[in-house]
Amino acid sequence: YRKWMLYLFLCAIPIVNIIFLLVFATSKDPSMITMKNFAKAACTWILINVVLVLAFTGIWVFCIASSVM
Repeated sequence: YRKWMLYLFLCAIPIVNIIFLLVFATSKDPSMITMKNFAKAACTWILINVVLVLAFTGIWVFCIASSVM
């Protein structure tokens, strides 16, 4: 029980959370299949969000730059 409480506390820190997700997603332990699937899904959503933020930021910067000229 205390181990999971420590995990929850550490996962509140974003960089540690991403590291935990990567560790759980690559786990070979068959008893952690649910955690592995959740970690894979969470990593996928993080990747999608990063791509979308970069794309929309690039579009926004392009629009601002083209309206100044």
